[in-house]
Amino acid sequence: MLSKKGMNLLRALKLRRLVDVLYDVQDVRIRTQNRLRQFPSETSKLYVSRLMKMEMDLQNQVEGMLNG
Repeated sequence: MLSKKGMNLLRALKLRRLVDVLYDVQDVRIRTQNRLRQFPSETSKLYVSRLMKMEMDLQNQVEGMLNG
């Protein structure tokens, strides 16, 4: 069984990985938005909205870890 310090370390590592993934998705979303500016808005919204949903889901997970 892990000590309290060990559990906190594992939680911090998991949180760090989750935040890294969030930043990666956010970076891809921003770059995708910039590249799709030349296309009709219906096309760009399709791809960007999926990335925004992923970003929001990850943000909710991070907030849940911080509050829980």
